[in-house]
Amino acid sequence: RCDKPVVNRVNGMRIAGGQEIGMACDFTIAADTARFGQAGPKHGSAPDGGSTDFLPLYVGFSRAMESGILCETWSAH
Repeated sequence: RCDKPVVNRVNGMRIAGGQEIGMACDFTIAADTARFGQAGPKHGSAPDGGSTDFLPLYVGFSRAMESGILCETWSAH
């Protein structure tokens, strides 16, 4: 627990472990070029570390499932 807000700045790609850490932050500030996504299933590993908990809260269950299966990236827009 942190008493101060944790801010995540993204300028580039936030994929896999970086995505999981970023979703645990209070705020995300993203550049226009920022890309987000999951890569674990593409490489044969499970999306652990928080992706299955946080991602559905942010993008909805269907989009989170699609991201986990297809491993495509999406923009900040």
